[in-house]
Amino acid sequence: MSTNLVIDHLPHLDAANPAGLAGKERDCLRLTSEQRRWVRGRLTTAAGREVALALPTGTVLAPAAVLWVDENWFLAVEAAPVPSSTGAWQNAATAHSHAAALPAASST
Repeated sequence: MSTNLVIDHLPHLDAANPAGLAGKERDCLRLTSEQRRWVRGRLTTAAGREVALALPTGTVLAPAAVLWVDENWFLAVEAAPVPSSTGAWQNAATAHSHAAALPAASST
C-alpha cells in the first residue's frame, strides 16, 4: 500500500462538540511518548493505512489527539504500551502517572 495521506497540520475540531466524529470509523496511530514529540515520518495505522506525518517542528501530540478527519473515518493518537521497570507492558500514560506516585528513593 502506498502512502497517499500526508498530514501536515491538525484539523480544527470543536472540542465541546465531538458530534462531527459520530458515526465515523475510528482508526489510530499507537505512538510512544518519544514518537509523539517527533512528528515526522511514515507510519502505519492500526487499520493498515499508511500515513506520512509532516507536522510543524515543536508539535507535541497528546493521546486522543485527532490527526485527520475524512468523510467516513478519522485518525486519532493512542499511547503505545511501554515496558515497565518490571518488564511488564503498560500504557505510557499509566506508566507516567505511576512513576509520579512513587516515593523518592532514599539515599541511605
